[in-house]
Amino acid sequence: MTKNLKPVLKIVVPVALVLILAVVLFVYPGILTEKDDSPEVVTASTLEKIVQTSDLSTFTFVYNGIAEVHDSSNADKVLYYVAYEASVDAGIDFSKVSFTDVKNEGGTHVFTAHIPKTYLMEPQVAAENMEFIFRDKSANTAAVTAQALTACEKDAKEESEKQTAILDLAQENAELIIRALLEPFLEQLGPEYELVLETES
Repeated sequence: MTKNLKPVLKIVVPVALVLILAVVLFVYPGILTEKDDSPEVVTASTLEKIVQTSDLSTFTFVYNGIAEVHDSSNADKVLYYVAYEASVDAGIDFSKVSFTDVKNEGGTHVFTAHIPKTYLMEPQVAAENMEFIFRDKSANTAAVTAQALTACEKDAKEESEKQTAILDLAQENAELIIRALLEPFLEQLGPEYELVLETES
């Protein structure tokens, strides 16, 4: 069971904007300087290189929980309770973002970003903050910390999977990051370039 659920938005967009500038300047070092007369060739693979940064957490929540540890030979017997603090990241694998591009007769160039679903990463439990309440004093052995940590991680994972809003918020943040990464770049190239986002259902 879990109490005191405390969602915490992870501040990732400002970091992403710093990364974007570094990546874009690396791929296109002349983007912020005066344009010359040579046309810029931009393809779907160009945009993929900009956003493919592998796993990236776009939302983090932390909460205080209480896990129960039962006797392995008697499932109804609670050996002890352990209070813990855990954090779980949600995000997408940016290396799986793909693009298609269509050039219309009117001269507009539309890039569509195909965004994978967000997913929950493995919970991180602060083992140093665990607190025990023993119902069976004999359970307080040298192995209790490792046993309790496993129970807390399982409890945290089960609880986080119930919070569907976490994935929704992570998806929204992922879309914001992709726009922050690409729209300034496309705007530099001209008004004929357009970005459309499509999320995997």
